[in-house]
Amino acid sequence: MKPPARDLEPWLAAQAAAGHRALLVLAGERIAGLRAAARLLDGIDAARRLALSDHESAPAPCLDRPKPAQLVGRELDAVVVDAHAGFDADTFGAVAGTVRGGGLLILCCPPLDAWPYFEDPHRLRLAVFGADADAMGRRYLQRLCRRLPTSTAVRVVDPSTANRLRPLTPPAAPPVSWHAAQLEAVDAICHVVTGQRRRPVVLIADRGRGKSAALGRAAARLLQQGGRRIVVSAPSRTAARILFRHAGEDLERSAADRGIIRHDDGLLEFADPDRLLQIDPAGVDLVLVDEAAALPLHWLERVLERFGRTAFATTVHGYEGSGRGFATRFDELLARHTRGWHRVELTEPVRYASGDPVERLLFELLVLDAELPTVDADVSHADGVRIETLDRDRLVDDEARLREFFALLVAAHYRTRPNDLRYLLDGPNVELVAAFEHGHVVGAAVVAREGGFDAASADRVVTGRARPRGHMLAETIGAQLGEGAWLGFEGLRVVRIAVHPRRRRRGIGRRLVEHVETMARAAGRRYIGSSFGVGVAVGAFWRSAGFEPLWLGGRRNATSGARSLLVVRPLDAAVAAVARRARLRFLEGFCVRLAGLYADEEPAHVALLFDQVEPPFRPALADLVDVAAFAAGERNFESCFTGLWRCAPALLGQRLPSSRLSADERDVLIRLVLQQRDPSDAGLGQRLSGRRAALAALARIYRRIAANPRAMAFPEPR
Repeated sequence: MKPPARDLEPWLAAQAAAGHRALLVLAGERIAGLRAAARLLDGIDAARRLALSDHESAPAPCLDRPKPAQLVGRELDAVVVDAHAGFDADTFGAVAGTVRGGGLLILCCPPLDAWPYFEDPHRLRLAVFGADADAMGRRYLQRLCRRLPTSTAVRVVDPSTANRLRPLTPPAAPPVSWHAAQLEAVDAICHVVTGQRRRPVVLIADRGRGKSAALGRAAARLLQQGGRRIVVSAPSRTAARILFRHAGEDLERSAADRGIIRHDDGLLEFADPDRLLQIDPAGVDLVLVDEAAALPLHWLERVLERFGRTAFATTVHGYEGSGRGFATRFDELLARHTRGWHRVELTEPVRYASGDPVERLLFELLVLDAELPTVDADVSHADGVRIETLDRDRLVDDEARLREFFALLVAAHYRTRPNDLRYLLDGPNVELVAAFEHGHVVGAAVVAREGGFDAASADRVVTGRARPRGHMLAETIGAQLGEGAWLGFEGLRVVRIAVHPRRRRRGIGRRLVEHVETMARAAGRRYIGSSFGVGVAVGAFWRSAGFEPLWLGGRRNATSGARSLLVVRPLDAAVAAVARRARLRFLEGFCVRLAGLYADEEPAHVALLFDQVEPPFRPALADLVDVAAFAAGERNFESCFTGLWRCAPALLGQRLPSSRLSADERDVLIRLVLQQRDPSDAGLGQRLSGRRAALAALARIYRRIAANPRAMAFPEPR
């Protein structure tokens, strides 16, 4: 039974006295809920509150569907989330993190017993072209509504009974309690400036632990020492607000909103990510990067390359994506670009009191703290592993299994967000496959059904008049490669695949893919495929499983900095014929564009697309004459270039072990011939001293063709 509204005031007072946040759920009619929320917030200064809504009854100030990154860096007394406009888990987690101890988070929603059946606008974003609306699940909200009332942090009230509530009294600012770890963090950041170069500090913690405050206080201390220039970067200036506020307080300055603080002859300034990379590193004493997990890895890599003294703060369990997955990849960057780094982990909160029940509830609802299951590290095989397709109706009631499955995705992928859980549970075309060992999930695959378009719909895709949601592989092959026939095939796309770190390289990933193939054949589907950020290890996995590349995206992912590689495995001869035609068409265009759009792609990634596949060109006799003349030193590089270029794809794709190129040879061939770099370019990636050495190395490669084209398994000339 819902408690009467009059019982709220002592409960809210008790939460505030403990330094904890509270979550009030106004479950009922929308306008009544928003008006009740407005009455409660009437006594709180507008600068200390926020409503997320598109309705005129919501209390001001109001944001309509903000991006989570817009909310980082705020610190508020009260927040209203209007779930009648759609429940976005990413945004809910982000805005909840802005509420300080003693503050109130208000969730306006339909009655809990009716909410899962409410046509939630965010649920409609899961719609897939061709799928019945009834196919979209309601499991996510059912789980949410079951768990909300069980927390001590929550009161569920019918807003029609809340008309006698008095406005809230603004909570007293809780005293900031600096713990030993925060003080250690400040000392460590300051030491970056005076210690050895390229030994950064990384602050790692959940939200509310004082990471930004520690960055700000360290900056203030360094400015007090005189003559320092410190540059701050973050996803936005708002995200750095807390950093500047704490620096300003220690320096008795107030310039956080302008993103600049001057102290004597020292300077603390904000630079957005693009501008930071344009600043001359010679004039910078320290770079501070806040909210690092919300920034692209390739950008972070450039910061590490460019600046010798850096400090980073990143969230472990964050709405902006998997802190765990980010940490793994960031660790790899740090290992490559530094001489060692200092990790400082902050565990005690400073924004609210320890044991805050809202934090515990958010971790539970959004599965932000999903941890990998503990498994024996000594197992060297996967004989005891069982693969099965999961029943999502049962999975939503099995919290332990759900958390283990999600934890694998979090650990394996850079950006796994809270909203991804809703996609897993409710996506209308989704299948989940798990690998179990002794009852624990050690492998996970998320699979989407796609394709099966009629001729008219396929034509609309090929001609660019339609972009059907949820059919990424089919749409790409149809629209980018002009293969309308592919859109008619039904297939399965592996959206994500992950294996427990202690069970990798034991064949579990291969067995997951084999299970997906079995599913596809049993359902009469005609191909399986996937798309992923191109990389050598992941590309080699799919290639070894019999998948061939059909497309490489032109744009780099804004988060990972990688282009998406699309791979497929046909399951019948008709599909294989279309796949072959599409692959040759793609590779032909890819070769042409390697000197333009793809000129910055890593040679190892380029080589993946040619490895053991049929080349797009069959050289003419004149091409082989060019190759022989260049290899013998009879003609120069420029005059023989056409023949060299036409033969290069086949040389990269040789299947015979005796003819395979070394990594250095591969890089020279790709950079000089396909990407058309200047032979004098020092960036060839090999220990070559100038043009003459580079061309000599290239000539040695082409001598293999000139010596014996047939032994090289080289295509017959036309």
